[in-house]
Amino acid sequence: MPTLEPGEIEVTRLPGKLHGTAGNLLLTSRRLLFEHSSGIFSKQTYVGVNIPLTAIQNVTVGGSFLRKVVAVVAQGEGYVGVPRLEFEVGSPESLRQTIMVQVAARHSEIEDEKRRARIQIVMDFSFLRSQMERGGISVASVKCPECGAPLSLPQQGSNTVCSHCGSMIHAQDVLDRMKGFLSSL
Repeated sequence: MPTLEPGEIEVTRLPGKLHGTAGNLLLTSRRLLFEHSSGIFSKQTYVGVNIPLTAIQNVTVGGSFLRKVVAVVAQGEGYVGVPRLEFEVGSPESLRQTIMVQVAARHSEIEDEKRRARIQIVMDFSFLRSQMERGGISVASVKCPECGAPLSLPQQGSNTVCSHCGSMIHAQDVLDRMKGFLSSL
């Protein structure tokens, strides 16, 4: 059995054939795999196909006598191999539907991850002050990281300038220094 990635779950495993080779078709929440055993003296299991669900463009049921699940795969989407794969399984229509549901779910999961990655907190001095007050922290004075002169934090804005040396001080930098100081206690 192939090793699953963190967060990946097995959805279904079916015996079947891929282009005439007998093995198991494994559908996970992230990939479509085909594993088969091979060897004359000692059998070893190989993963012959490993397709990220994001590379699957379409899944149909085809064939006139033997019904097959036909997956059309995009090259360069984490997959390099045969662009059209035909799997012989016991219930092809059911498998086709299950694959399509997992492909849609994977695309949705990736979009959610992208959306979460785009969410950023705008760090400014008013946010920094409110967070310090909420946490019970009061800062008597702040020194310029460049020259050490006393620095007054503005009521708002994300930057301030040291009146002594002219250095630009960012609210995020002040927060990072405070985190470092607090974690060293």
